[in-house]
Amino acid sequence: VEQFLADTRADAWVRLVDRLLASPAYGQRWAQHWLDVVRYADSDGFEYDDPRPHAWRYRDWVIDSLNLDKPFARFVREQIAADELFPEDVGALPALGLHRLGPLRMNAGTQDVAKNRQERLTEIVDVVGSAFLGVTFGCARCHDHKFDPLLQADYYRLQAFFAASRAVDLPLVPSVERKRRETARKKWVAKRDEIRKRLDAIEAPVKKRLMAERRGRLGRETLAALAVDAATRTPEQSRLATAAERLLTIGEADIREALSERDRANYVSVQQRLHAVQLDEPPPVASVMAIVDRGQKIPTTHRLVRGDPHDLGEVVFPSFPAVMVRRGALNQPAAIRQRTRPSIDEVSKTDSRRSSGRRAELAEWLASASNPLTARVFVNRIWQHHFGQGIVATPNDFGVMGSSATHPELLDWLAAELVSNGGRIKPLHRLMVLSSTYRQSSTTSNPAAVAVDPDNQMLWRARRRRLEAETLRDSLLAVSGRLNHHSGGPGVRLPLPPEIAALQYKGNWQPHPDLFQHNRRSIFLFVKRNNRPPLLVSFDAPGTMVSCGRRNQSSHAGQALALLNSPGLARQAEAFASRLQAEAGRAPVAVVERAYRLALGRGPGPEELSLGRAFLENGDAAFSETLADYCLVLFNLDEFLYVD
Repeated sequence: VEQFLADTRADAWVRLVDRLLASPAYGQRWAQHWLDVVRYADSDGFEYDDPRPHAWRYRDWVIDSLNLDKPFARFVREQIAADELFPEDVGALPALGLHRLGPLRMNAGTQDVAKNRQERLTEIVDVVGSAFLGVTFGCARCHDHKFDPLLQADYYRLQAFFAASRAVDLPLVPSVERKRRETARKKWVAKRDEIRKRLDAIEAPVKKRLMAERRGRLGRETLAALAVDAATRTPEQSRLATAAERLLTIGEADIREALSERDRANYVSVQQRLHAVQLDEPPPVASVMAIVDRGQKIPTTHRLVRGDPHDLGEVVFPSFPAVMVRRGALNQPAAIRQRTRPSIDEVSKTDSRRSSGRRAELAEWLASASNPLTARVFVNRIWQHHFGQGIVATPNDFGVMGSSATHPELLDWLAAELVSNGGRIKPLHRLMVLSSTYRQSSTTSNPAAVAVDPDNQMLWRARRRRLEAETLRDSLLAVSGRLNHHSGGPGVRLPLPPEIAALQYKGNWQPHPDLFQHNRRSIFLFVKRNNRPPLLVSFDAPGTMVSCGRRNQSSHAGQALALLNSPGLARQAEAFASRLQAEAGRAPVAVVERAYRLALGRGPGPEELSLGRAFLENGDAAFSETLADYCLVLFNLDEFLYVD
């Protein structure tokens, strides 16, 4: 802020915009918007929610693509068919992770192969429709679309482009190195599991005894409430069961306290050994989470009666929805030619080195300058994140049931601008944020405008917006001086409250052993579908089971409680207090001045300075503790949470 205000040149605003667009943080910030749309996660979801060790390469590919200002058409083509269009560009192959991002049901027992395959095809067709075309294709899975001119056959014709595809992890290391790493990992897993067994042998009898003791202290009504299925409990039973479940949650501290001094020492020793082994975990074989096409016979695609994979209708072939093709043009590719597969793909004896070429045809059509929707849908997303609402307020639905465009000619013009400048995205950002519309105040008072346009559809002022969940967390880290700027790599697991970590169906939640890694930007956190950091959930970070084109923005008491009472916020406040003392000393006036500059980007007013000084001078606790309380208050200010 000080650097900008000190720049008195006429193009100071332009220089600021160009500097920010050139920053690596630009890609990290804007990648999150796209990851929302494609429902990125580092785990499968559903009951097992197994981790996906190579998913992060897709996230890093998105960040790098944006920072490099990759042309939009190339951005689309790589995600749909990098293996067919750019088989020898290893840097493009992580884009194929798009096809593997959807939730994956991996239940035990006999598998319905046809149903599982159909679910995967449904996932990719739905996300292509939402992300690239702004169309709710999923509504045509079982019948013709009720509102948009999309036939059920159109849905399965689009699905036919993916009929030959299968999931693979393409290794990035030679086979000899891969075998060596796999052997090392097997040895490590055996060593880790042996220590875990020793730990379980100590914990199990203690947990059993503590559980029996605690249940013995529960009343008859509470025990009865626990015996009732959660879905059918009365409000009173739910209250009793929730309180009892908290009491019955046995943590590591409880176990330590219940052990004798000798057993406690042994328990701590085994824990330390487990921690040491976990630090020595060998990395998985470097691979790309991708798909490839079967090289031989392509499975036939049928229209499914009522969407049932066991009730086959007529055979359909790859073709584009007729309503999205120029009048008089063919909606089927003229010819689908086979493509070369990536050389890093190990082809089995039954497969061919050739790929079907179907996805390449779809990618070319989606990225074509003549496609009526793809560019419009994308520029609408950029507009939404700059102005708080898209020109079409329903960014994933440009259909009949979606919102009408408030400025249709502007949307068309922006799409044409994207195409005419070679698909480069940064000039489009620059165009928007240099406009006088973007640079308006959000506090403009215009009674006439309020009367005519109370919802600000015509953008007569800027929209006031709350920080998104990830931005809020990153801001807390930045202001406290703890933000770790390291970028890329596998997602970092944060410590979770024991009651949330215990919700994991399989395995144990192991936070990253390096505490400094916990301070990475939120986009680099491990995204587990069933276990999200509470702060992000409280501030409306979206679920990752379906595409999220626009986040909800709720206001509820839990947000205030999280900001005031959570241990994580207390730690950030203490870190902020330490930073202030290091930079401004212990003089209350200097500390308050510096605190406001860092937290709110401005100096304090006379009353704010007087209140802050009085609070710091009259605190009952030590100065550092009083200052930490003061910092926590600043984090809770409306001005810290909102862009105004």
